[in-house]
Amino acid sequence: MSVVPLTAAIDAEHGGRWTSLRGGGREWLWQRDEPRRSCVRPGDAFADAGGLEECLPTVRGVPDHGDVWTRRWTAVDKTTHTIRTADFELTRNIHAGDSLAADYLLTAEPGFRQGKHPHGLLVYRKARTPAVGIPPTAPGWLRRRARDHETARRSYPNG
Repeated sequence: MSVVPLTAAIDAEHGGRWTSLRGGGREWLWQRDEPRRSCVRPGDAFADAGGLEECLPTVRGVPDHGDVWTRRWTAVDKTTHTIRTADFELTRNIHAGDSLAADYLLTAEPGFRQGKHPHGLLVYRKARTPAVGIPPTAPGWLRRRARDHETARRSYPNG
């Protein structure tokens, strides 16, 4: 299996969403224009622009898709961003080298109930470009998506 370098882009001003994951000559994240995205506030109904959302404290429940997606992230440096709410602080560092990785640090009071869920919508198609290898150390959601070809071929959100 050949290694294909990946690059990522995020939108720190609008919830820290991963807006691009590129490698092997293609875009891997599904995305669309969502006009509500630029003016959402905490507690608003989810405005799905695709990409990969950081859903914390949960992807389900109230608020829908968590407290993070509606808030501006603050840059600590070129690769690190943080977000603070009344209940927690989340810091994310996306770094590239031989691979692309994201490290997270969640700071909260003891007993804080959370289920950190990166919620990614991937684009699948029959590719003429080399396949990107999904290493066994990749997050479970990514490995499951890569294995499930039937589900992956369905078009989101109608399939």
